[in-house]
Amino acid sequence: ITESRIKNLLGVYDSTVYARNCEISEVSPDVSRKFLNENHIQGACNSSVRVGLFKDKSLISLMTFSRPRFRKDGTEWELVRFCNKTGYHIPGGASKLLKWFERKYNPKNLISYADRRWSNGKLYKALGFSLIGKSKPNYWYLKNTYDEPINRVRCQKHRLSKILDIFDNKLSEHENMRNNGYDRIFDCGNLVFMKNY
Repeated sequence: ITESRIKNLLGVYDSTVYARNCEISEVSPDVSRKFLNENHIQGACNSSVRVGLFKDKSLISLMTFSRPRFRKDGTEWELVRFCNKTGYHIPGGASKLLKWFERKYNPKNLISYADRRWSNGKLYKALGFSLIGKSKPNYWYLKNTYDEPINRVRCQKHRLSKILDIFDNKLSEHENMRNNGYDRIFDCGNLVFMKNY
């Protein structure tokens, strides 16, 4: 996935398929989960709407939506994930998927987050979103180089006594994690985008 993202940033693709030559359809949670785990750097997520582009009955692009995960301010929808199959360049894909969602669900507004490690938000701007903010860097815990990083939410102090071998209630979350061989790795935060209709 990482190699495909780097190639994408360099404009190098294994295959180009135009969105106008693709069929569009909603996909099941299982199909979405498998596709995202195989093709999105952040893996699968929970979404109530999952819509994909298909070429010759093969899923090659996916966009997912849910009620907002982090905002309680009346924002109606969140665009949670978008990705193409690794190695694929699909001109018009994101626009076609978003327009399908807009026609079917008639949203009042839509929020999404661009990971600053990978994105400057160019795609969101092309889709009609406006930059409304930047989030602070987030962090994960990592024990060994090849282990899956653990999200900080799973490592909140009140949960640590159940998941760590060594736990001291007088120590902070970070101190307890370090005593168990973990260290923190940080991202660069997110760009926050909103589209109002």
